[in-house]
Amino acid sequence: MYVREIEELKFSMDPDFEARMVKWRTAKRTEQTQRLLHAALCESWSTYWVYRRTREFNTVIIAFLIVLLIVLWRDNIYRWLYLYC
Repeated sequence: MYVREIEELKFSMDPDFEARMVKWRTAKRTEQTQRLLHAALCESWSTYWVYRRTREFNTVIIAFLIVLLIVLWRDNIYRWLYLYC
């Protein structure tokens, strides 16, 4: 996209090519600044304002899943312990 726009500017045979290039660069810089500001705002929102569970709640979920796995695999665990220990 940028390359095509620059080629169009270059091959337009406009005597005021340098002035148009400066205007084009300024417009692209402004566009990019707006994109970066928007991305920074989204990142700020995601980092600081989105609801997140507490660390303790996540620990409880992990502990529950570990206990559930042990209960579901208890026969295999007992068999493995009997054979190898």
